Amino acid sequence: MKIGQTIQVLSDNESPLKSPNTDVIAAWITAGGKLLERGGYEDVYEGDKRFVTWVIDADVKATIDGQQIDFATFKACFLDQSWCEANPDSNIAFIRAFRDNARDLKQWAKQQATGVRVRSGNSIGVIYPHSSQALKDEFAARFL
Repeated sequence: MKIGQTIQVLSDNESPLKSPNTDVIAAWITAGGKLLERGGYEDVYEGDKRFVTWVIDADVKATIDGQQIDFATFKACFLDQSWCEANPDSNIAFIRAFRDNARDLKQWAKQQATGVRVRSGNSIGVIYPHSSQALKDEFAARFL
C-alpha cells in the first residue's frame, strides 16, 4: 500500500467459496475494479476463528455504462436486487443476473439425479434412479 492510497475492506468469517463477498469482488474485478496488488486478499485463522479479508484499491474506479464509479456505489447497486430490476440495461444488473443465474443453475444441477450411461456397440442407454421399474428392467436386459 502506498502513502495516501485509499482502500476499502470487505471481511467476514466465511470460506471464500461460500462467501457473498467473493461474488461482490468478482463482479468488481469484472467491471474493471482492482484489489491491492500486495495484500488484496487475506485468509487467516486466529485461534479457531477464520478471517477472510478482501482489500480494494479504492483509487481505481470501475467503468460502468460509460461512467466512472467507486467501489461503494458499485457494491450498493450490485447487492440491491430492486436497483438491478429498475436498471436492467446497466452492466451492473447484467453482471448480477449472470451471477444469480450461474448460482441457480449450479443449485438446480446439484438437485438432479445422477444417471448411469452404458454403451453397447452403437447404442447408448441412460437410466436414472427415479425411472420406472419397467424401464430399469428393460435397461438391465439390454445393456447389463
